Amino acid sequence: EKAGGFKLQINDGTNYDSPHVFTITARVLRIILATNEKLSILPRMQQSITKDHLFVTTNDHDFTRVIDFTVTHGPELGRLLVENPDGSLSPVSGFTQEQINRNLVLYEHTKPMVGLKASDIIKFDIETQNAETLRDVEFHIEISVGNFASGNLDQLVVLHTLEVKEGGTAVIGQEHVDMSRLFSLWQGKGKSEFAKKLKIIVHSPPINGWIETDSGNSSYVSKLSFNREDIKKKRVRYYHDDSDTFSDSFNIGFYLLDDKGYPDILLFNGTVNIIVHPVNDHPAILLTERASIQIVQGQSFTLGPHILNVSDADDVPKDIVYEIIQSPPSGKLIMRNISITNFTQEDINSYLVQYVHDGTNENRSSFNFKVSDGKHKSAYGVLNIAIVPIKLHLKNLSAIEVQQGSTAAFLSSKNLGAETNADNEEIWYNITSLPSYGHIFVSDNVLRQKDVFRQSDIDHGLVFYMQSDLTASDDYFVVSIKSGRNAIKYQIVNITVVPLVQQNVLIANSSGITFITADVLNVSKLAQQTKSNPKFSILKFPKLGVLKKINKFSKRSFPKSFEFTHEDLLNKRIAYEGKSMNLKGNTVDSFEYVLTAPRVQPAKGKFIFTVQPSDVDLSTSLPTDFATPGLKPQPPPVKPDITRAATSVPETANGELQQPSINNDHLLIAGIVLGIVIVCLVIIIVVKCRSIRNERNKKRANESYFGQRHGKNKTVAGSHTAQSDLDLSDHNHSNGSISLSDDIPPPPPPPTSPSGSAGHLGCIGGNGASKNRTLKKRGRCLDAEPSLPPPPYILENGEWTEINVPLPTCKVTPIPHGDEINETALKGPYLLRDPSESEDWSNYEGSELRFGPACNPVLRKNQYWV
Repeated sequence: EKAGGFKLQINDGTNYDSPHVFTITARVLRIILATNEKLSILPRMQQSITKDHLFVTTNDHDFTRVIDFTVTHGPELGRLLVENPDGSLSPVSGFTQEQINRNLVLYEHTKPMVGLKASDIIKFDIETQNAETLRDVEFHIEISVGNFASGNLDQLVVLHTLEVKEGGTAVIGQEHVDMSRLFSLWQGKGKSEFAKKLKIIVHSPPINGWIETDSGNSSYVSKLSFNREDIKKKRVRYYHDDSDTFSDSFNIGFYLLDDKGYPDILLFNGTVNIIVHPVNDHPAILLTERASIQIVQGQSFTLGPHILNVSDADDVPKDIVYEIIQSPPSGKLIMRNISITNFTQEDINSYLVQYVHDGTNENRSSFNFKVSDGKHKSAYGVLNIAIVPIKLHLKNLSAIEVQQGSTAAFLSSKNLGAETNADNEEIWYNITSLPSYGHIFVSDNVLRQKDVFRQSDIDHGLVFYMQSDLTASDDYFVVSIKSGRNAIKYQIVNITVVPLVQQNVLIANSSGITFITADVLNVSKLAQQTKSNPKFSILKFPKLGVLKKINKFSKRSFPKSFEFTHEDLLNKRIAYEGKSMNLKGNTVDSFEYVLTAPRVQPAKGKFIFTVQPSDVDLSTSLPTDFATPGLKPQPPPVKPDITRAATSVPETANGELQQPSINNDHLLIAGIVLGIVIVCLVIIIVVKCRSIRNERNKKRANESYFGQRHGKNKTVAGSHTAQSDLDLSDHNHSNGSISLSDDIPPPPPPPTSPSGSAGHLGCIGGNGASKNRTLKKRGRCLDAEPSLPPPPYILENGEWTEINVPLPTCKVTPIPHGDEINETALKGPYLLRDPSESEDWSNYEGSELRFGPACNPVLRKNQYWV
């Protein structure tokens, strides 16, 4: 290749563009010899040289380019000719590719040849402008008497059909093997000697006869031969073997003999067909004398040769005629929708004859007939007809599924498929009750009540349901099915909306938490379609575990309903926790839900998953048949391990987040934090109560200790119930409500009583009954004298009377954790609810809560009440 170019600059007379370089790449032009095939020609014949023999082009594929052929070595056995515009031929020493394309260049064989074959050669140079010349290109020519194309032989040699009577003889003459055109061609080209060398050989003898000449019989002589003179003098004959056949044939070949008289060149190979005219010398034999058919009531049946058949080797099927003697009482015979009383075996063989039943309730029918070949005695027969009642059966009846987000669904034979032993075209569906939330269409026509459609309409996909009310997740309609006199009434066809969700395999553990993510419950398509956050509402909860929603700001609760969204699945907020049941093997669990999104109908679904025993490793127990492309099995939940503490969620080897499980380490940490919070609250409450007590003491400083009377529910001023410190270790499962006695001011020492007993000494104790609950408190022993009665008392009518003091209503409520898990069913073993959480002591009346009498110690001289 060579490159060149020039620079240019564009301007409008005032403004100038920047200079540009126009590059030109020049390739070397080459001549390509695309086709160079040998030319085959008959002796003393002319043959055109076409582009199929010689075709030259260039690498630029410019077909308008002139390509010249200059002959450098002419043919020795002939000459090159070019056809002129007036049709004349002129010898040439050069030509062009265009002349070859137009079939104007010819080669003519002119010289005598020795033998049956010869070859010639032409050499020429090929040149075109701006290309290197191709020199001494050879073009080969084959001259042979065997160069006959099949198309030429069809015109030069014609074989006609030979006719013969059954068992007769026919002469094979020139009217059957016509070679006149071939001999005329040879004579015109001066090759009359070829006619003397022509030999005809029988390749395949006839099957139902033989060929006979003066030299022999084809049945005994292999490769029987004859020549043109034998045909002209009618010395070739065909003999039929008198068999009951209607046709025969034999194959012959045309050869040119060599100088030694042996077949050398095959010129033509053809077949002579023979028509045998039968002789009716045998009667027709009815092969089906007592034929029978079975037909469904009111239907039609086509008769074929397996029902009615006659054997007659002498006659063709069109000559064998059936005639009805007695017509069938419950039907008729038709052909091309016309009632008939006679027909031929050819009509039967072509399946044109039908028997049509008239629908009567008869079980059997028949008709008598006779059959004849027109010459011999007729044969008689009967055709028995068994009539089967119509049976209607509803094979398939299943719900029509409408995809969520779509409003239409086509009915198929799987949804509504009836079958009959008659024509399924005659199965009709009558709508007795229309759907409530949509319509039924056949093609573009909406159906009303009592409208009908056919089973074929369903089979061809013409019937569909269109939902118009998008608030419903299911619908139904009622149809009655009829075929003939059979009917199936009031069949309910359910219509259900299928959620637009992709559900994959989930294997959960029977103990611990397994996350339910978008990998196993995916509604991304619905979210994209509605541009919303689809919501799942649980209808039926799992049996072997509970569903939990992970939310940092939620509190523990037992909701009657449970809902979650697509975003919850994406963010791994939904989990399944097993109930720690002892499973012996894999068990199936499930939950049912309603999937909702804006502007689409709700859809009910069911998510089924496998629950494995807690001692099975999910990473090794996933069966191969559960493997789903794009879905990785979830690892098992972490079992509690009290020997170590962990505060973070572990990760797998590939960096994926392992499913968290609340273990004893987490509970221990949570308990410590909760204890610290409770202690702080107790200290705050104690300080507050002491400050209140000090204020009350100041008010009581100016009041006397005795002589004041109080109402029924009032406390005595200065009275005091001594209560020991609460043993918090015995109530660590309570709701944190603590009653303190320090907010009651201590009473002055009451007068001693000789009735005091040792039973009042030792411990402070008491009990009080509430509804369905027993409250027990324990006191601490104090130093006291056995002769003193335990306070508190009130002086009434000169006697000391014991009173009940209301319990303080201070309540300590624990602060919840930062992350809470809302349960929908039973809680896990590590999330049991404190039974005292919902208990409020303020609901108890003062008469129901009382402390036992406290020990009233005698103050020493250096002691006083504070």
